[in-house]
Amino acid sequence: TYLETNYPTAAILTIPEVTVEELVQYVKQKLGLSSIRMVGDLTARCKRVGVLAGYRGGGVQAVPLFDKENLDVILYGEGPEWETPEYVRDAVYQGSQKALLVLGHAESEAPGMKYLAVAIKQYLPDIPVHFIAERPVLSIV
Repeated sequence: TYLETNYPTAAILTIPEVTVEELVQYVKQKLGLSSIRMVGDLTARCKRVGVLAGYRGGGVQAVPLFDKENLDVILYGEGPEWETPEYVRDAVYQGSQKALLVLGHAESEAPGMKYLAVAIKQYLPDIPVHFIAERPVLSIV
């Protein structure tokens, strides 16, 4: 397993080293996404990844993890665009190899909801439980 630390608001992973672009393509394929918003250099190498599902991308939650956990990439659902994305952009301008991948709120929570539907169904087999996939709320045009 790649999970190194599991905080209440973030999971810290150490993965085999890849480029940010390879990580983006992997995440898109695994989650069935057509796009991911990002800040950083797609050719940068990454190994240490922070994952923050849902609305956990604010500067208070995300920014300190870069230094505390020596992260190369943070992948989150959503957060204020003037906080973590600007921090990463400034870090890249200063020569740091940081990157930020923004999935979208629902897109980052859907895998957990799918898992939860299976778990509830196993716990309560007589009650119909279904995960209903939804298109992303926002479209990129």
